Amino acid sequence: MPLARIRSSRSTRLAALSLVAALAALAGGTVRHAEAEPLSFPAAADAVVRLDLPTMNFGTLGSIAVSGAPWATWRSYLRFDVALPAGTVVTKASLQLHAVSGARPTVELRAVPDTSWRETTITAASAPAIAPALVSRTTSYTNGASVSLDVTPLVTRPGPVSVALTTTSRWSQIFASRENAGRQPRLVIETAPAPVPAPAPPPSLVPAPVAGTVLFGAAAEGVPWDLSGLDAMSAAAGKSPGLVMWYQDFAHFPDFEPALAQRILDRGAQAMLTWEPWDYTGGPNQPAYSLSRIIDGTHDAHIRRWAVQIKAWNKPLFLRFAHEMNGNWNSWSEGVNGNQPGQYVQAYRHVWEIFRSVGASNVSWVWSPNVVYSNSPPLAPFFPGDAYVDRVALDGYNWGSVLPDWQAWLSFEDIFGPGLAQLRALSAKPVMIAEMASTELGGNKAAWITETFAALARHPEIVAFTWFNFDKETDWRIQSSPSAKAAFAAGVGDPRYIAASR
Repeated sequence: MPLARIRSSRSTRLAALSLVAALAALAGGTVRHAEAEPLSFPAAADAVVRLDLPTMNFGTLGSIAVSGAPWATWRSYLRFDVALPAGTVVTKASLQLHAVSGARPTVELRAVPDTSWRETTITAASAPAIAPALVSRTTSYTNGASVSLDVTPLVTRPGPVSVALTTTSRWSQIFASRENAGRQPRLVIETAPAPVPAPAPPPSLVPAPVAGTVLFGAAAEGVPWDLSGLDAMSAAAGKSPGLVMWYQDFAHFPDFEPALAQRILDRGAQAMLTWEPWDYTGGPNQPAYSLSRIIDGTHDAHIRRWAVQIKAWNKPLFLRFAHEMNGNWNSWSEGVNGNQPGQYVQAYRHVWEIFRSVGASNVSWVWSPNVVYSNSPPLAPFFPGDAYVDRVALDGYNWGSVLPDWQAWLSFEDIFGPGLAQLRALSAKPVMIAEMASTELGGNKAAWITETFAALARHPEIVAFTWFNFDKETDWRIQSSPSAKAAFAAGVGDPRYIAASR
């Protein structure tokens, strides 16, 4: 068991929060706008090319096809001319084909960057290059029926869109072409009103750290749907946290809801969202959320929608994306879920680039590994680079005797010291302790808290800490005992620890 390990799924907590959110929506807490009718565009050009007949053109046939047979490899090209209503953005795009006949092999779809090819002249010898990245595939369909392939990542603006269909199977499949009236390929696009442009934010809306101060932060049960747990902690500490963090995953939260984040700002605190690219109810083995699926654009529509919505909110937000990547308990950890070395940085940068492309400059990015522990990998291979982060952070816990296979009472320096040294070697960005807490079991929690505040004073690079105030694997809360509560209130009472402004 890794030292100071904490599972990020928070299953019990988030299950309750999802129920609260669902009840709020049923009660009218979420206003849904009417969906616009989908737009449908017939293919402007399509053609099959055959590698066994490299100079022949088949652009006027009533069908297109794919085959991976060595003696007859077929590929099909399609082009669509997309026009979007003014003031809208694409939320989903799919290629609709009519399957005519064949052995129904797996069909793969990729982008064709060159859109200048002509249906009546294209051949296997002259066909434009196909991009290597897989956009989508279909494996289950029926002859005589419609087939749908998701092409959302490729349709971001008006203009021509060109794709290619291929297969690695030696079997073939035939689809109706645009010459086949009533069954021709179509690009079906769903749109939504574009966010009303907000005033351009300054380079950073998040206040810069003030020398000699530390932002007092907390994560508490129910936040931000229910603030009673945060109120209880504030009362115990004698101070309301100046930074409040919560968790949301990809699977259960299709949209960023600004009203939730605004509840934090209305308390005079800064908001930090831990954004988890998975389904929190599952374990680390979730192929749908592997790093390669983030890199290849599978989740781009979801990510872009959040980026647009956060930009429209136009308030400062710390975004802690895919944290604790150096462990083995998350679907985005390398070495599990089919993830390969180097893919975490690629995925992180991919998400960052989408936010940059929509102009979501009100986001401050927090890169947050777990503390290093015995036999854990170094942090450097997971660091995306200073250009992609605004804060660096660590998560760490004093587990005491809670874990059956690891029992050790560890000080703040034992837990965080090695990781802080690696962070300083990687970056000069301000440092956060993004998750921190101690158990009562196996030692003196009140003394641990007192020593931790003294340790924070010895580390001027730390500009914020977040206490994980949950009764979960153990009672991590500052209210776990009168002595712990008193020690925390005494420590955080120092004026250098910044509270909420109201």
